[in-house]
Amino acid sequence: RIAGEVAEEAYFHHELGVLALCTGNPDRARTELETSIGMRGVLADKSGAVAGRRALALVADRSGDFAPLGGAPSG
Repeated sequence: RIAGEVAEEAYFHHELGVLALCTGNPDRARTELETSIGMRGVLADKSGAVAGRRALALVADRSGDFAPLGGAPSG
């Protein structure tokens, strides 16, 4: 595939992930966003990957499986 087509496909996966998040389908949202992030990583699209990770954090937050920064508390 041509790099431009991959970038467009990554964007499409991102948008599908956001749509899934907004319609209450967190598993589909997670899958689409992870696909988008992976494709953007291959393309070295840093800003696109950051946008994907932010959206993925929203999925985690809404589904209640958000891990706090720094990991689990030690003790």
